[in-house]
Amino acid sequence: MRRQKFHSKVWEPAAGKGAISQVLKKAKYSVLSTDINPLAPGIRPLDFLSASKEGYDIVTNPPFKLMVPFILKAFELCHRKVAMVMPISGLNSSSRFEAVWSRLPVSNIYLAGRYQQVKSARGLISSQYTHIWVVFDKGHSGPAQFEWFPNVIYRGE
Repeated sequence: MRRQKFHSKVWEPAAGKGAISQVLKKAKYSVLSTDINPLAPGIRPLDFLSASKEGYDIVTNPPFKLMVPFILKAFELCHRKVAMVMPISGLNSSSRFEAVWSRLPVSNIYLAGRYQQVKSARGLISSQYTHIWVVFDKGHSGPAQFEWFPNVIYRGE
């Protein structure tokens, strides 16, 4: 939130338990929280890939197996910006290059220097993936800005 400013209305379409939505609300955004299988009160049931709502910037942690369709749908519907967290491996593969990276304007890529901490049945453990935030911006042209935060550890629920 310190690096990006979004439209006043932000949509979290894969809200799950609402973790990202809560951060957005604390930052004073008007937040629409939806999920195909909501896991908390206040999150509306909605299949994002068949949705047609427009006028929101979109910030989400999509299901990784649906990363490409989520990116394309989010960019189609967004007011101006889409910010998505994904494994750094999301930047790889020729099919993702053809579908996403060669077509959509990426303004920023943020990398935390350490593995994300996630809660599991065994307690707080390190994720198996290095995660990045990618920001797509309809108003951006030129190369993406890359920022690495080597001392940051994300702590998830």
